[in-house]
Amino acid sequence: MAIFTEKYIFTQESIGVYAPNIGGVFGLYDSQKFAIYYGKSDNDIRDELTAHKSGIRGACSKMAFYFNAETGSDPVKRLKAILEEHKRIFEELPMCNEIYKRPDQ
Repeated sequence: MAIFTEKYIFTQESIGVYAPNIGGVFGLYDSQKFAIYYGKSDNDIRDELTAHKSGIRGACSKMAFYFNAETGSDPVKRLKAILEEHKRIFEELPMCNEIYKRPDQ
Protein backbone atom coordinates (compact mmCIF):
# COMPACT_ATOMS: atom_id res chain seq x y z
CA MET A 1 0.00 0.00 0.00
CA ALA A 2 3.00 2.35 -0.03
CA ILE A 3 3.20 5.10 -2.64
CA PHE A 4 4.79 3.46 -5.67
CA THR A 5 5.11 6.44 -7.99
CA GLU A 6 8.53 7.68 -9.08
CA LYS A 7 10.60 9.55 -6.50
CA TYR A 8 12.02 12.98 -7.34
CA ILE A 9 14.74 15.11 -5.74
CA PHE A 10 13.12 17.29 -3.06
CA THR A 11 13.91 20.72 -4.47
CA GLN A 12 11.55 23.61 -5.12
CA GLU A 13 12.20 23.19 -8.85
CA SER A 14 11.23 19.49 -8.80
CA ILE A 15 8.17 20.21 -6.69
CA GLY A 16 7.06 22.79 -9.26
CA VAL A 17 7.53 20.36 -12.14
CA TYR A 18 6.47 16.97 -10.72
CA ALA A 19 4.09 17.56 -7.79
CA PRO A 20 0.40 17.56 -8.70
CA ASN A 21 -1.64 20.61 -7.81
CA ILE A 22 -4.64 18.57 -6.69
CA GLY A 23 -5.38 16.54 -3.56
CA GLY A 24 -3.81 13.25 -2.58
CA VAL A 25 -0.99 11.79 -0.52
CA PHE A 26 2.77 12.19 -0.65
CA GLY A 27 5.89 10.68 0.80
CA LEU A 28 9.16 12.27 1.87
CA TYR A 29 12.33 10.18 1.95
CA ASP A 30 15.90 10.36 3.23
CA SER A 31 19.01 10.02 1.06
CA GLN A 32 18.62 6.22 1.08
CA LYS A 33 14.98 6.56 -0.09
CA PHE A 34 13.63 5.37 3.26
CA ALA A 35 10.32 7.01 4.22
CA ILE A 36 10.64 9.75 6.83
CA TYR A 37 7.16 11.27 6.42
CA TYR A 38 3.83 10.53 4.77
CA GLY A 39 1.29 13.30 4.43
CA LYS A 40 -1.83 14.40 2.62
CA SER A 41 -3.37 17.41 1.02
CA ASP A 42 -7.07 17.77 0.39
CA ASN A 43 -6.56 20.38 -2.32
CA ASP A 44 -2.98 20.83 -3.56
CA ILE A 45 -0.06 18.46 -2.98
CA ARG A 46 2.33 20.97 -4.54
CA ASP A 47 1.46 23.62 -1.93
CA GLU A 48 1.85 21.15 0.92
CA LEU A 49 5.25 19.97 -0.34
CA THR A 50 6.35 23.59 -0.71
CA ALA A 51 5.37 24.20 2.92
CA HIS A 52 7.45 21.20 4.03
CA LYS A 53 10.43 22.26 1.91
CA SER A 54 10.36 25.79 3.32
CA GLY A 55 10.31 24.50 6.91
CA ILE A 56 6.83 25.85 7.71
CA ARG A 57 5.79 22.31 8.70
CA GLY A 58 8.91 21.78 10.83
CA ALA A 59 12.59 21.02 10.54
CA CYS A 60 12.26 17.24 10.24
CA SER A 61 10.47 17.02 6.89
CA LYS A 62 12.44 19.96 5.49
CA MET A 63 15.50 17.69 5.51
CA ALA A 64 14.03 15.18 3.04
CA PHE A 65 16.02 14.28 -0.09
CA TYR A 66 13.22 12.78 -2.23
CA PHE A 67 9.45 12.98 -2.60
CA ASN A 68 6.68 11.26 -4.48
CA ALA A 69 2.92 11.73 -4.70
CA GLU A 70 -0.29 9.97 -5.54
CA THR A 71 -3.55 11.74 -6.35
CA GLY A 72 -6.86 10.41 -5.13
CA SER A 73 -10.35 11.26 -3.99
CA ASP A 74 -9.94 10.26 -0.31
CA PRO A 75 -6.51 11.34 0.96
CA VAL A 76 -7.47 10.84 4.63
CA LYS A 77 -8.35 7.19 4.08
CA ARG A 78 -5.30 6.56 1.88
CA LEU A 79 -2.90 8.19 4.34
CA LYS A 80 -4.33 6.13 7.18
CA ALA A 81 -3.75 2.93 5.18
CA ILE A 82 -0.16 3.93 4.32
CA LEU A 83 0.70 4.74 7.93
CA GLU A 84 -0.91 1.55 9.24
CA GLU A 85 1.05 -0.54 6.76
CA HIS A 86 4.31 1.23 7.59
CA LYS A 87 3.75 0.71 11.32
CA ARG A 88 2.87 -2.96 10.79
CA ILE A 89 6.05 -3.59 8.80
CA PHE A 90 8.52 -1.41 10.73
CA GLU A 91 6.80 -1.36 14.15
CA GLU A 92 6.84 2.43 14.19
CA LEU A 93 5.71 5.42 12.16
CA PRO A 94 8.13 7.21 9.85
CA MET A 95 10.46 9.45 11.85
CA CYS A 96 8.80 12.79 11.04
CA ASN A 97 5.25 11.43 11.41
CA GLU A 98 6.24 10.36 14.92
CA ILE A 99 7.56 13.84 15.70
CA TYR A 100 4.65 15.73 14.13
CA LYS A 101 1.77 13.48 15.27
CA ARG A 102 -1.42 15.20 14.21
CA PRO A 103 -4.98 14.16 15.09
CA ASP A 104 -5.65 12.94 11.52
CA GLN A 105 -2.72 10.53 11.68
